Amino acid sequence: MSHNQGVMWLEVSPAQIFVGRYEALPYPNLTPAQEFVFEAAILAAVPVTITSVLFQVYSGSQLLSERRRSGRSLARMIGEESPVRVLPGEGLALRRCYFLEPGLEKLTQVFITVTAQTADGAEHQASWGASLMTYEQEVDLRLPFQGAWWTIMGNDWTDLHKGEPISQPFALDFVRLGPENGTFRDSGTALEDHYSFGQPVLAPADGEVVILTADMPDNAPGELPRPRDLRDDPRRSFGNALFIAHNDTEFSFLAHLQAGSINLPTGARAMRGQAIARCGNSGLSPGPHLHYHLQNGPNLYVDQGVPVQFSQFRVTGDLIERSAIPTRMIVTPVE
Repeated sequence: MSHNQGVMWLEVSPAQIFVGRYEALPYPNLTPAQEFVFEAAILAAVPVTITSVLFQVYSGSQLLSERRRSGRSLARMIGEESPVRVLPGEGLALRRCYFLEPGLEKLTQVFITVTAQTADGAEHQASWGASLMTYEQEVDLRLPFQGAWWTIMGNDWTDLHKGEPISQPFALDFVRLGPENGTFRDSGTALEDHYSFGQPVLAPADGEVVILTADMPDNAPGELPRPRDLRDDPRRSFGNALFIAHNDTEFSFLAHLQAGSINLPTGARAMRGQAIARCGNSGLSPGPHLHYHLQNGPNLYVDQGVPVQFSQFRVTGDLIERSAIPTRMIVTPVE
């Protein structure tokens, strides 16, 4: 989506911005919260120097949140030298425009206003605004594993998945914990050292296996996959992976699975809690872990990731009926 206003304009992705609305996040984030993320590109017909970027979030006509970045502050945020300039044909990317807002006032709109100057000192503005869609999850999901796992990437600003806001804005990464809450034994240089490796991966809900990749090897911890295995296809960076269609608009994606472990073909029916594969280290994976996210369709980088909440799990002994999962939380499903 782009909005052209004179010498500058903005392009924003994704076209539809989903909001995760969480009535009660587990410890330590005890307050209700909402989150969403997008990325924006500033483009210009002539050279301009950015003087400020203003983000505003509304609930109806009420302004709930406002963030202003001066040109100097923007330079620090994106790792550029000040002053920040935008040249014709190049543009400037604002990645991970992430918002985690306290409270449950329904978020309805987000606006960006960019102010810049041309070489003659004239001031120009470009603005963009879009509706926010609160997502209502239909499928009831269980955690796709057994035992205690550590959420190394979850629902907060530290999550690196939010750098890809189309399919992965609400993705999670999990690793299995062993004795004394370690993630591996000995040096961790062998796959078998990692407590996650080979652990059963379970179907989070009933559904049909619709797309899978099952021909990639597991890499040694810390090693990159061979270029010939990736085939210049970014979807293969997830390694061995599969989609489960729970209904027409909710598809579970489970990735970095162990080579040769997927035991259901496409078209097969998976039942909630059924072992469907094992945790591996295939694709672009620094070490054995399980990647999970929920999409509104089965096509990576085309269909959009949507907010996800799991049911019936424990955190520090407390039973959580249903919630999103923040980064660094240790979770154990209730069997």
